[in-house]
Amino acid sequence: MPIANINNINLYYEIRGEGEPLVIIGGLATDITDYLLISPGLSKFYQLILLDNRGAGRSEVPSESFTIGMMAADVFSLLQKLNIQKTHILGHSMGGMIAQSFASQFPELVDKLILYSSSAKPDAAGLAALTALGDLKAANVDLELQVKINLPWVFSDNFFQNPHNVASAIAMSKVRPYPQTALGYQQQLNALQQFDSSDYLAKITAETLVIGGENDKLLPAKDSEYLAEQIENSTLDIIPEVGHCFHLETPQVFNEHILSFLRK
Repeated sequence: MPIANINNINLYYEIRGEGEPLVIIGGLATDITDYLLISPGLSKFYQLILLDNRGAGRSEVPSESFTIGMMAADVFSLLQKLNIQKTHILGHSMGGMIAQSFASQFPELVDKLILYSSSAKPDAAGLAALTALGDLKAANVDLELQVKINLPWVFSDNFFQNPHNVASAIAMSKVRPYPQTALGYQQQLNALQQFDSSDYLAKITAETLVIGGENDKLLPAKDSEYLAEQIENSTLDIIPEVGHCFHLETPQVFNEHILSFLRK
């Protein structure tokens, strides 16, 4: 099992495919399994490096508090261990925040940068929803109820037009192989709450794709618009009628946009 002992924690990662490296950094409460629908299509052209952020999946859950910058340092240390000198970075939601921090700290390591459904600073409404979900986890509320409350925040209105989508999402959540602990969630949430990249976004020099969903309720499209305004060498791509996790709603469409940017 590929475990990297870095920065005083054990970090789980996987490598898939061959070619130029592409690091995929997941969002709050996610792990590698949340990106399996897009991995086959991307690994045909790139060497994917997927990791479970500290506090999630098969990575260690440290008891001491941590920050987005520390998680960016984890990515840096993993790349050092793998002897990767330059890579594309794709960060989703909180992973996009980690990617922003990484690109500002280690610009020489970034080829192309993709900030997907992310933000320079989360809105109060989104933070309130994420905090409430943490309260449910801490209170050990029934998992199905947690999922039902969370789904409207991460999927689009179109997703709910098909009852099968909702039933399938609930069923999949019940068989997650590596469910996140309440402590892991709270540690990641604390890091996210402290995040604000507005002071250094202009320093990001990598060619950047800022991509988001028109129907994103958690980190609205205006957050993506702000990122694109602040990052000089960036392209904004707002996808109609999709939500915060449209890599799960329409994985083929998602991959088409990502590959178009990376391969142009």
